[in-house]
Amino acid sequence: MNLKATLAAAIALSFAAPTVSYATNGYLLHGYGKNKGTGGAGIANPRDALAAATNPAGTVWVEDRFDMYGELFHPRRGYDIDANDGGVNAGNIFSALQGGEGDKVKSEKDVFLIPAMGFVSKIDDVSAWGVSVYGAGLGSEYNRDETTPLGGAGGLDGTFGTGSTGVDLLLIMSNFNYSRKITENSSWGIGLILAAQSFKAKGLQAFNLASFGNLGEKERDWAFGYGMNFGAQAEVFDGFTVAGSYQTEIGLRHEAYNGLFANDGDLSLPRQWTIGATWKPNKTSSLSFDVQRIYWSETASIGNNFQDFIDPVTGIPNPLGAGDAAGFGWEDSTVFKLGYEWQMAMLPSWTWRAGYAYQDQIVPETETLFGTLAPGVIKHHYTFGFSKEFDDGNELTMNMLYAPKELVRGAGFSEGVDIYLEEYGLELGYSWKFN
Repeated sequence: MNLKATLAAAIALSFAAPTVSYATNGYLLHGYGKNKGTGGAGIANPRDALAAATNPAGTVWVEDRFDMYGELFHPRRGYDIDANDGGVNAGNIFSALQGGEGDKVKSEKDVFLIPAMGFVSKIDDVSAWGVSVYGAGLGSEYNRDETTPLGGAGGLDGTFGTGSTGVDLLLIMSNFNYSRKITENSSWGIGLILAAQSFKAKGLQAFNLASFGNLGEKERDWAFGYGMNFGAQAEVFDGFTVAGSYQTEIGLRHEAYNGLFANDGDLSLPRQWTIGATWKPNKTSSLSFDVQRIYWSETASIGNNFQDFIDPVTGIPNPLGAGDAAGFGWEDSTVFKLGYEWQMAMLPSWTWRAGYAYQDQIVPETETLFGTLAPGVIKHHYTFGFSKEFDDGNELTMNMLYAPKELVRGAGFSEGVDIYLEEYGLELGYSWKFN
């Protein structure tokens, strides 16, 4: 028990340790733990202590265990600038400042480490408690050549200001959860989520005149908040289980960036829900299908359109940071996840996983100018993974992700600014079982 208590304390404290990550569904990860290998699907098929991240009702069905994961994540992202047939739009403005030439800029810092961990312990035969820690985030950093005409004509040598331009968002969530069986085949669960969010922006001097307050140049600001998630699951007939969960909004406010984010620095994580089902035709395989809905539009700084706040004559946006000011223009997203897991008779200690996830496009064509800072345009995810169980019951897990390049071409005021993103991920995990 002392070992369990030590591990639990380490998890509870670890959310305060800063790291860097980049996510796939907006700025959330497509999955956590073993279900990363099944496209994120498996809310009705809990496999490890990270189950609480999507459905706290699942942890009562896993063994007493400690799981630790680390993913090397490689996003390729950037933007292309092209002049067009005239008019006041971003492509023409950029091209004029560059002496009439287009530009192709790739974001730097394209390898990140994303850790996650979880701990579960049975209280009795029908209940369990646990702690899981997982992250989310996004980032960009554009380093332009300081000798380009942009510096000479506009007094700037970066994308939107002097020097490098970019943002760095990191959200770390620590989920303290309790789950309990209702019957032999059903359960409910609840989790308290404590969140710490770090944000930093630089090189945004071009927006100073359009800012309501402080853009917070080169300052890193921390915001803290809390929320809850609830869930239930039930085996409705032999081999077929359904589940659902709901996560509340997590209020987070960055006062140092009250001149960038609408509503005086509000950058809250919106509410979301997930429903899913798993069918196990036999003891060696399972097929899972989940649907997730994320309400990005309910946080003004994320969901408000930038296009709607542009003055059609001057091309200057209304003040950033005001009560209902411009944002990134992300639309609410629906994510469909499908995953398959199986064991081969000749290799019973190995479990194999494959999956696919699809998300509708959350970045409209009119929002690519601001979208250069956060090009969360991925739609398709292809995943593969496996676990190897050792004689002592402990496990080694590997997950792989490929998200093919997605490009959104600008329209409206953003015409001439195209943004893109492509992603690769390789994750290793190890699980210790106590019983």
